[in-house]
Amino acid sequence: MEYFFYALSGSMTLSIDGRAHTLGEAGYAFVPSTVGFRVEARESTRLLMLRKVYEPAEGVSPGGSVVGNQGDVPASPYCGDAGARLQELLPNDLAYDIAMNIFTFDSGHSLPITETHVMEHGLYMLQGKGVYFLGDAWMEVEATDFIWMGPWCPQSYYAAGPVPSRYIYYKNVNREIPL
Repeated sequence: MEYFFYALSGSMTLSIDGRAHTLGEAGYAFVPSTVGFRVEARESTRLLMLRKVYEPAEGVSPGGSVVGNQGDVPASPYCGDAGARLQELLPNDLAYDIAMNIFTFDSGHSLPITETHVMEHGLYMLQGKGVYFLGDAWMEVEATDFIWMGPWCPQSYYAAGPVPSRYIYYKNVNREIPL
């Protein structure tokens, strides 16, 4: 199993193979399936945790641990739109079979298309609100909502409200999809 942690509030200590890391709000860590870890919180802490079976790829060594903070990750305009910004929290490398990213949308900005993916993925709304298109319907979403999307589900997003909306999402990447 591999794990991804994202601190929503509070603080925790994550020890990966005996090396301690403090994760405060917006801190994150990826723990590969090849190492052990321990999580300890001495105060009230909220965190997201994703647990996934690692999918090896022939001739590719698994990726290593990653520890960081969202505030230190550059945000790139998505498809040239400065009002839609993407932060990639994990290396875009074949060693990793998962992507963890944060999208931030200023009010009135959106994904530029309705898209579909061959893989499952999910998102957690960190801030703000908007409408998410799934399948054939628009649904209102706001902070603390979670969406799981199956493969081939048409989807899009439009941000609304007084503050920018942000969501963290995962998707399976860099591996063949079993048919």
